[in-house]
Amino acid sequence: MADVGQKRHNSDWGGGNRDQKRKKNFAPKPGQAARREIDVACAKGDTAAAFAAFDAAVESGEPLQPHSFNVLLHLCSGGTSTGGNYKDDAKTAKVVVPPKDAVHPERANAIFNKMVELDVQRTEMTYTALARIEAASGEPRRALDVVKRLIDERLAPKLRTFAPALHAFCMKGDIEGALEAEAEIANAGIEISEAEYGALLVAYADAERWEDGLALLRRMREEIRTLSAPLVESTRRFFDAHPGWRVEESAAVDEATGAAASAPTGKRMQLAAINLSASDRAALLAGIGKLAREREAKSSFDGFVRWLARRGPLPYLVDGANVGMYNQNFQESRFNFNQVEKAMNALRPLARDTHAARRDACGEPAPAPAPSTATEPKRAGDSPPGDSPPGDSP
Repeated sequence: MADVGQKRHNSDWGGGNRDQKRKKNFAPKPGQAARREIDVACAKGDTAAAFAAFDAAVESGEPLQPHSFNVLLHLCSGGTSTGGNYKDDAKTAKVVVPPKDAVHPERANAIFNKMVELDVQRTEMTYTALARIEAASGEPRRALDVVKRLIDERLAPKLRTFAPALHAFCMKGDIEGALEAEAEIANAGIEISEAEYGALLVAYADAERWEDGLALLRRMREEIRTLSAPLVESTRRFFDAHPGWRVEESAAVDEATGAAASAPTGKRMQLAAINLSASDRAALLAGIGKLAREREAKSSFDGFVRWLARRGPLPYLVDGANVGMYNQNFQESRFNFNQVEKAMNALRPLARDTHAARRDACGEPAPAPAPSTATEPKRAGDSPPGDSPPGDSP
């Protein structure tokens, strides 16, 4: 027995035995070794090593997890993965239809058949990879059938699941097939992205279906606020091929008036403002009203709605709280009424012209002239004495 104060070693307490037991008992769980090998190979894009690891696991009877099957199928569809953090979302999957020589359909079939044989759970990622492979092989119809099989298995598709079929139809010039794929996307409650609009627009140009292309552009006007560079290029390609249209090198636009002049011809034109559609405006107002009633007293906001209905429409609404407290983050700071007054004074001279320009751009009729009165008209932002706090009816 050790004396009092004498240091005790791990072996005295049996700690060393526990450490030895931990080392002896530590062993990877079934399937973990194969998963690591497959993840590393797929992260490097090494198809030979990934397929060899899969074959070895199957031959030895080592169980494979659904993750490993999905990573392998993703690799077969021309993609690469980042090991354990496998993701294939819209941001990483930039190539919708990979080149034909980048996919491995035979290997993909073998891997998928093994999933079915072992009753391994399939996911949306499983069928997205298969759809990409069919699209790359020039079989858009089969790619669309893959999505339908996914739906039959009660899985929720994503845009990336449908997109390979739509793009492959467009690449083959099969516009009817592309429209069928788009209809399936809409039925699933999914909206197409700029990439799909661009593919359809180019397909219409190649087929010389100009009216359909112009109809798509009008639809894009409602759905897309700012065009990305790829969609601008698709639009340019459409008008370059359209008889009677010319694509200018550049255009100078006056942001205040919407007047534009193109170069090099110097042709002048007037741009029109694109306003929200009636349904979008109603949805926006409803959302604002819901949020306001949740954060403020319901009676206060409803009073504002009634006030705005009587006094509006107004060219500007100034958020006095934000303007008055702007840059007031120093000691002894307080609400600055002078800042609010400066903002109002800057806006008043512009109010009439701004309101008229907005009304013209949106196609609204001019208001009837107000009857003359002997009293001085109130300013746009004034609230009459005793009136309830300001409202529209979001």
